[in-house]
Amino acid sequence: MTVFGMLLAAPGLSFAQVLALLVALGFSAGFFAVPVNALIQHRPDPKEKGGVIAAANLLSFVGIGGAAGMYYVFQHILHLGPPAIFLSASVVTIAATLYVLYLLPDALLRLLLWLVTHTLYRIHLEGRENIPAKGGALLVPNHVSLVDAVLLIASIDRPIRFLMFKDNYELPLVKPFAKIMGVIPISSQLRPREMIHALRIATQALRDGELVGIFPEGQMTRIGQMLPFRRGMERILKGVEVPIIPVYLGGVWGSIFSFAGGRFLWKWPRRIPYPVTLLYGRPLPPTTSPLEVRQVVQELGAEAARTRKKYLRPLHRSFVQTARRHPLRFAMADGRTPQLRYGAALTRTVFLARRLRALWRDQERVGILLPPSIPGALVNFAALLMGKVPVNLNYTASNEILASCAKQCDLKTVVTSTAFLERLHVQPPGEAILLEELAEGPRFPSAWGRR
Repeated sequence: MTVFGMLLAAPGLSFAQVLALLVALGFSAGFFAVPVNALIQHRPDPKEKGGVIAAANLLSFVGIGGAAGMYYVFQHILHLGPPAIFLSASVVTIAATLYVLYLLPDALLRLLLWLVTHTLYRIHLEGRENIPAKGGALLVPNHVSLVDAVLLIASIDRPIRFLMFKDNYELPLVKPFAKIMGVIPISSQLRPREMIHALRIATQALRDGELVGIFPEGQMTRIGQMLPFRRGMERILKGVEVPIIPVYLGGVWGSIFSFAGGRFLWKWPRRIPYPVTLLYGRPLPPTTSPLEVRQVVQELGAEAARTRKKYLRPLHRSFVQTARRHPLRFAMADGRTPQLRYGAALTRTVFLARRLRALWRDQERVGILLPPSIPGALVNFAALLMGKVPVNLNYTASNEILASCAKQCDLKTVVTSTAFLERLHVQPPGEAILLEELAEGPRFPSAWGRR
């Protein structure tokens, strides 16, 4: 509103330019008025909503009357022309904007976080109706990346007060914004009295009807798996009757803000916007133990995995794509081969697939009897590339169990290794395909009777 009002004060504007600027000014005013009216409908208590709406209408008409009075002063007393009137009104708008930002700095920060988050991420949200519209609640999410709190803030329309590790809170670039958002600093290195004081602040915030967020794992996962939940949430909920809202952040592992790849930030994003899933579970009673809450969050993780299927590729396609993009990147290793890069792994996989094509003809499922090793992984990839279902047999089982598994899966051939069979003395069910013979020459051995 301020910008377009000042542009209307520029000299030499044509009628079309003035009309376009007026339209833009009215459009900007709608961005101010519509959210305010929506908040007036949404935020007040149902018992007081009528009075709040009536007061808002009264203030609106007072503003209309005041604007008419200001126009009279500008034109008839100060003798200002239309450009000067628009400029004066824009100056008043600047003052009003600064005053609003002084009253509600957290609203501006939440808006900026929402814009940045929805630019970098495509958030799939489920269960937001489980967040109470009024009253306190404790949000308990898993901790996967540096931006978990930001994702939660951007996903709901209520402010959240998070507990943050004190060392991170004290960072110069973090502390001003953390104070605006009402973050509660806490650390296990604090003295017991300071620790209890931080927990009491969180408890009082719940009593005051605020949303409080805590990452009960205590730290971000370094392996992509959920860590055990600590008991700090029990101390916060002591003597407070508010619900626990379990939350699961899915798909965040692998983003540049997670520890995937062994480091934060210093890696290329896989895609922009990056798809993530946020699931809010049903409220749990405040007496629920951390172990039970963790179990519910894990169940939400299973549900999130189902919702993210459309973003996932089959294993062999992801393998091929990664090998083509990063052929020199480390792929796998075992006791005999300390390092195998993606390019070499893909080459060997294609070689195996071509050698096995005739042997696996007309077979839907193919058996594999190999230890966890590079050859075992490559044979599995070869089977997937050919559209076969690999059935990895348990080499620690008895020959009878192996034969039963092969019969149930209708296995005709089993890929194995001579050195492996000599070591474990296992009898592979069906026709054995030996890796050593596959690698001998450019053609299959004639003893197999196939080409």
